[in-house]
Amino acid sequence: MSGFDDVTLTWAGKDYEIRAHDLMPIISKVENILLRDEDQGVLAIDVLCNKRPIAKIAECFEAILRHAKAPVLPGEAYLAVMSAFADRDGGYFECVQDQVMQILSLLAPPVHLQILGTRAEAKGGGEKK
Repeated sequence: MSGFDDVTLTWAGKDYEIRAHDLMPIISKVENILLRDEDQGVLAIDVLCNKRPIAKIAECFEAILRHAKAPVLPGEAYLAVMSAFADRDGGYFECVQDQVMQILSLLAPPVHLQILGTRAEAKGGGEKK
């Protein structure tokens, strides 16, 4: 494995980039948020992917966006999820999934790429290697 790549996040229709050399501090912060109140020995990625605590996901996403210099207010990502939930049109799941995938792109690039590859295959687009 060669190391991290730059990560691009999207918020409110605009892209924000975190350079590869600047990822470790925010990865540590994201892990601290995800593992707060968890039993010792639990992996942050397990909390993110299996438990899906909406407030923690939104808090992580906001921390990452702020690290990337995006103008996001406290609670804004959480309220975006709750607004989508209130609409009852399925956008809730898409909103949560989008935040989780963007967090994964930073926290676990190989897992993120594997999921993206699986999605491309399911849509008939990707090649499995």
